Amino acid sequence: MSDTQKETEEMRANPEVMGRTEPLETDGTIWPEMRKFKQRFNDIQSEFIEEPRAAVTKAEQLIEEAVDHIAKSMREEMRRMHGDVESGADTEKLRLIMRKYRAFIESLENRHAA
Repeated sequence: MSDTQKETEEMRANPEVMGRTEPLETDGTIWPEMRKFKQRFNDIQSEFIEEPRAAVTKAEQLIEEAVDHIAKSMREEMRRMHGDVESGADTEKLRLIMRKYRAFIESLENRHAA
């Protein structure tokens, strides 16, 4: 193994290189607007007692809307970050992009399965 390869491996093994030891500066969610979806769901849930079938149908439509919104938001954010990478961003900017990707992956990990 060459000295360069050895240095690269050592950097990859160091959790501080990519900020893995730094706390993520998020409000607990990648999609802050999800609070609006949660409020709308709570409103729909309160309708369940009087109209269960209608409430479930509305909830399903809301979930489809939320998933579409999340996917669209992530594609837009990834396009923006990819533009930063393509425009010759410096190492610090690239590190911050990697942190955002890590925050996204961790947010998915923290989701509960239905």
